[in-house]
Amino acid sequence: MLRFMGLAIVALLVVGLLRSPSSAHAPLDISTAEDEATIAGVKATLDAQVAAWNEGDIPGFMAGYANVKGLRFASGNTVTHGWETTLQRYQKRYTDRKLMGTLAFKELSIKPLSPVYAEVFGRFHLIRDKDTGDATGLFTLLMQKSGEGWLVLHDHTSAATE
Repeated sequence: MLRFMGLAIVALLVVGLLRSPSSAHAPLDISTAEDEATIAGVKATLDAQVAAWNEGDIPGFMAGYANVKGLRFASGNTVTHGWETTLQRYQKRYTDRKLMGTLAFKELSIKPLSPVYAEVFGRFHLIRDKDTGDATGLFTLLMQKSGEGWLVLHDHTSAATE
């Protein structure tokens, strides 16, 4: 009798699984209030970075990065570690407003990964004078929520060469 009941329960479970939509094929609806808050917080950091850059304020732009030794910035064939080293890299590369141009982030995709991490994919565009020429490229960021808000922990940026 117990054997029959065990088989009946297994059969009911199998039938139930076959009749219900598979979670692997069901659309994933992860939009929650927490996700929306994450997206808004990440956007706020990125907007503040753009504003600082467009004022010629590289340290202000860097305020959007985590001030930790574990910060990693990769671009081209170079990987920079740490906040201070990354700041120095930006200051060496962009010595004046002409080189900095006007920054815009476009095609942003912000994906909350957890309550404290988010992935950002997008395109940067520097509008500069004709002599210097515009610059554009793609970036992927890993952002971490901290007491100061959402900050960049890892940045992988590639400039277009075409």
